[in-house]
Amino acid sequence: RLAIKRAVGHGRLLKDGPLYRLNTKATSVDGKESCESLSSLPPVSLLPHEKDKPVAEPIPICSFCLGTKEQNREKKPEELISCADCGNSGHPSCLKFS
Repeated sequence: RLAIKRAVGHGRLLKDGPLYRLNTKATSVDGKESCESLSSLPPVSLLPHEKDKPVAEPIPICSFCLGTKEQNREKKPEELISCADCGNSGHPSCLKFS
């Protein structure tokens, strides 16, 4: 939740009703458009109270389309994101995050 709040605060995510989406027109502090990719962002670190909590083993299959990271519902490769609590996984496109 904290990471999402930070991303919204920095303009990287937009709140769209109960959902969030990437801000494709993200601007930097000086008003210029940002071309920063997600891979160039700093890594996310766990908060102190989260470090002691066990993390569930990710399930390597999308719970929605039953595809893997090699093939989503559109037959294209797409990484899976997983729940740290239960391990369920899904493609961002299946979760409507793209």
